[in-house]
Amino acid sequence: MIPLTPREQEVLKLIWDNLGSKAIAHQLGITKKGVDYHRHNLFRKTGATSELSLCRIVLVKPVLREATRLLQRVRNGSPVDLVEVEQWLKEHGIANDEATS
Repeated sequence: MIPLTPREQEVLKLIWDNLGSKAIAHQLGITKKGVDYHRHNLFRKTGATSELSLCRIVLVKPVLREATRLLQRVRNGSPVDLVEVEQWLKEHGIANDEATS
């Protein structure tokens, strides 16, 4: 997992929501220059060349890796703790309490 600051994570989630720098700045209460700084750091840390590749690298790949790991455990006959899966989904902002209840 690529280590991101809490602010970088916030900016990334808003990029995922297809917001531009001005809208992100307004929503987070920071300047557009601040958003551009965090955006630059996200691209630098990930090596992404577009917003789509940035979201794919940071948001999608970890989910696919975990899903593959869990599927392999199931195929090998290993038990999979659904509580552990639900917790992982919540920690990564993929599911909330309503979706996993």
